Amino acid sequence: MAHEKLKKNNVTRRGPSDFLPEISSLILSNGLTATEEEAEALALCIVDGMGASESETRNDCLVLFQEYFSLSEYEAKQILVPIFGEIGCSADENESSDDEQNGLDIVDECFEDLIVKEEMIGEDECELCERYIRLTRHHLIPRSTWKRIGPQLFNAANALEKGDVKRAHRILGDGLLHLEDDLADGLSKREMKEMLQRTCNICRGCHSAVHNTYDNMVLATRYNTVEKLIADNTIYKFCKWASKQRPGKSAA
Repeated sequence: MAHEKLKKNNVTRRGPSDFLPEISSLILSNGLTATEEEAEALALCIVDGMGASESETRNDCLVLFQEYFSLSEYEAKQILVPIFGEIGCSADENESSDDEQNGLDIVDECFEDLIVKEEMIGEDECELCERYIRLTRHHLIPRSTWKRIGPQLFNAANALEKGDVKRAHRILGDGLLHLEDDLADGLSKREMKEMLQRTCNICRGCHSAVHNTYDNMVLATRYNTVEKLIADNTIYKFCKWASKQRPGKSAA
């Protein structure tokens, strides 16, 4: 009888790798990646980061979904219901949720006292095409993404304060990793506002080209510095062409 019970437990218990096909399928079906190959690659990364016990497998998967796809805890839980069912909150998750809310509170304050406006600001040299022309302010982290990026930065700063560099790097991803030094000593409300409100001064033509090339979330996570913008081949080609054009009415 004991032997049969042990055998049954061994059959029903699932390790992290057993969830690989289901995680890959959920990533793809929820539109978190564009291709099956990307979904499989990310699913493998998530499985590699999951602990062996049942609770570790579930909770690690939840956290990794939030970090890899910039999801809220609620969004990640809803996506994972087909695999794990309803997921409750542990003490650590409640702490993470509190951190996320703190980040959102700061974002709300950014909107309330926003002093940097995306508008015409006078003539000077465009930071992309280098023409002397009337300029606009471009938010390097677009305002529509602040409610996602803000908590992401806040959680990364908390991870760094606790010495968990690996987790901080997962949260930031390659696109935001250059902010690590700024986050290393924690993140005050003032510093969060300054980080989200960073801008560059570019002409209307270059501004339109930037937003026509990538959506705001891609700009926020991958093209959030002038150097990264100009390094993109499509944007670079436009800027090179624009640099040879005479300023039009927007320069007046």
